[in-house]
Amino acid sequence: MDGGQPRVGEVEGVRRLTARESARIQSFPDTFRFLGAKSSIYRQIGNAVPPLLAKAVGLALKRSLLQVSQPPTLFTKSASEELLSRSQMPLLDWIHLREA
Repeated sequence: MDGGQPRVGEVEGVRRLTARESARIQSFPDTFRFLGAKSSIYRQIGNAVPPLLAKAVGLALKRSLLQVSQPPTLFTKSASEELLSRSQMPLLDWIHLREA
């Protein structure tokens, strides 16, 4: 869905945020580089999931996956272990997040 044209000059006497300021508000580190035209960079920042939000969601997902204590009732124990080893464990390996 197209969000339409960005609003420019809505408040007289107030300047537009720079791309870097917008990125900082979204929690991107100053070392993160965006590539492309200025309009593309603003779009990348605006459409991005903020890194700190992504980290929080990843940590919550990791905690949830690690708390799987009992197999689902419709699976036998061996089937549940097989399911965990094939589906969730690679995801846990992929999430390289440490709890702060």
